[in-house]
Amino acid sequence: MTDVVKIRSILAPVDGSRGGEEALPYALIIAGSEGSVTLLEVVPESEPLRKPFGAVTMSSEDVLKMLNDLAREDLDKAAADWSPLAPEVPIERLIGQGDATTVILQAAIDHQIDMIALASAARGAVGRLALGSVSDKVMRESEIPVLIVRQDPDKEERVLPKVGRVIVALDGSDRSMLGLPVAAALGKQLGAAVVLLTAVDLPQVVSPVMGYAPAFSPDIYSQLEDESTAAAHEHLDEAVAQMATYGVTANSQVTVGFAVDSIIDYAKPDDLIVLTTRGQGGFKRWIMGSVAERLVRESPAPVVVVPSHHHE
Repeated sequence: MTDVVKIRSILAPVDGSRGGEEALPYALIIAGSEGSVTLLEVVPESEPLRKPFGAVTMSSEDVLKMLNDLAREDLDKAAADWSPLAPEVPIERLIGQGDATTVILQAAIDHQIDMIALASAARGAVGRLALGSVSDKVMRESEIPVLIVRQDPDKEERVLPKVGRVIVALDGSDRSMLGLPVAAALGKQLGAAVVLLTAVDLPQVVSPVMGYAPAFSPDIYSQLEDESTAAAHEHLDEAVAQMATYGVTANSQVTVGFAVDSIIDYAKPDDLIVLTTRGQGGFKRWIMGSVAERLVRESPAPVVVVPSHHHE
């Protein structure tokens, strides 16, 4: 049996807002009692505060101290609010300064982080970190999996989520299979079912063959559907077999339709969706980067993006 990766050390950037904490409960349940969560707040480079005619009212050193004090208060409050829900999970606190994306990615390296978990849209009281704009950059540049939870502006209650399924989006390429070890780890750590999902998008399959013809024989369409569906099942069978080597029994699901719409329609709020940053191969030519970005914006479930650019 193949050893499964473990996701134990999780970095959770926050910004002092309630919305900025939305990924934190997922970080806590994934880390579990064997792991830890590091809260990170990033403050900008400090500049002196001046009066309208240029007189300095607060030095850059004092501004930085003020921002650090505010960040420390944010981190302490977030830890105090969430620790009672997962008392077995150690919560560390970290303050960084500079460009948010750069600081987050470097902190992940310095602290040997297994996963970054952050909200997709939030802004703190003093605008210290706009997580909405940062999440896209982190997702594209990270060398480790990134969990992105879309902010719900109406959500105030603090509760730990329950994840029923881990859905792995596959497109027929070897690169999309890179998400399987992460999905296996999540399934085991969360006690969730694992579903391997692919969509056969017939308009994309047909149009190159038909030269974008407005009409074509139903027999040809049916033949292409059968061939594409058979290829999808074959690919999923390989993925199911690979999951078995991790000690995970996975189910498979083939849908017909555009990739993003199929995933969104299939997913539920208590799912986690796992996919790689790029695919573009096999029987179904998704462009995983665009799929991931739209899923982050529209999916009812949080999205875990597994980097694959280092395989280029």
